[in-house]
Amino acid sequence: EVERDRLKKESEGNPRQYREQNDYAVALVHLGELDIALDILKRIESELPGFYVTAAHLGTLYELRGENDLALKWIREGIRRNKDSHYGTEWLQVRIR
Repeated sequence: EVERDRLKKESEGNPRQYREQNDYAVALVHLGELDIALDILKRIESELPGFYVTAAHLGTLYELRGENDLALKWIREGIRRNKDSHYGTEWLQVRIR
């Protein structure tokens, strides 16, 4: 919760700080605040489409919400944006889905 609060403060200081906002969304996910995290990630994606980290986080978030079709869509998008992330192993998530 302390990390969430710190990241929230950092991300509010400049709305164009997408990395900090992504980190804040991840902190929210860890605390189970999935709806707020989803709103943040969707906004980032609409304002800065193509950011790999946002796609990866959306894939994870949708997976946690049990929305497997959307999870798969965003995992695939993350791979498209950066096929070498996670040491090139994200394709395993696609195969599992």
